[in-house]
Amino acid sequence: MEQIDKNIEIPISSKFNEITIPTIETMKINHLLKTFIDHETHACFIGPTGTGKTLYLSRYLKSLPKEEFMTIFLCLSAKTH
Repeated sequence: MEQIDKNIEIPISSKFNEITIPTIETMKINHLLKTFIDHETHACFIGPTGTGKTLYLSRYLKSLPKEEFMTIFLCLSAKTH
């Protein structure tokens, strides 16, 4: 697994919701996502509201090569009927 870059720079113009601080947990999530994609395996990430599931998944998926992957987001919540 990769090492955490402890010298991150956050641009002054960054919006609060655009800032993600790398942690051991985010590295684990990225490793799992890469493994699932490499093995063409389906996955379902579940957990309490506000824990970053959508944020981490969407950032990772958006970083994939556009020539190989098309990302379509469908978000459901506890309020989805």
